[in-house]
Amino acid sequence: MGARGSRRAEVEQRFGRVDILVHAAGIYPMATLDEMSTEQWRRVMAVNLDAHLVGARHIVPLMRKAGGGAIVAIGSDAVGMVTPPGMDFSHYIASKMGVVGLVRALASELAADNIIVNAVHPGFTDTEGASAMPNEQKAQVYMQQAIKRLGTPADIAGPVAFLTSDDARFVTGQTLVVDGGWLRL
Repeated sequence: MGARGSRRAEVEQRFGRVDILVHAAGIYPMATLDEMSTEQWRRVMAVNLDAHLVGARHIVPLMRKAGGGAIVAIGSDAVGMVTPPGMDFSHYIASKMGVVGLVRALASELAADNIIVNAVHPGFTDTEGASAMPNEQKAQVYMQQAIKRLGTPADIAGPVAFLTSDDARFVTGQTLVVDGGWLRL
């Protein structure tokens, strides 16, 4: 048994049946084109995009065995914005745009297996990654939203729960933006 097969067996032994995969890893170091190294680009792509593929490769066979499932990839509303000056993360945006493409492709590929694949694209959310930003900068972001507050992990969990529920069994290949109305601009 190859490395992939042994990891899959380990997951199956640990969890038994797998019906849901929510993939939420992401990093967003700031770097201009001139500052960004190829290694930094590859690391962002590995965490933000490649890991979605790796996770699906391990979990989809278990979902097929279970008769279906739901995959939700966590992207970013940054894919729909025009990046303001000073927010230098082209590698981040490129990786999250790749998530959109992967979700759409996997939705087509896995539909026959009764596996739905969608994405949730949060806006600025009060997470560990956002904790280093000064409150004044956070307010500058959320004051542009229709809902004038920082998003919370619970704000993201509800839409993810919907997309993994039986109520969403006819929803696949979609991106749900959950950003307090920021992208309405």
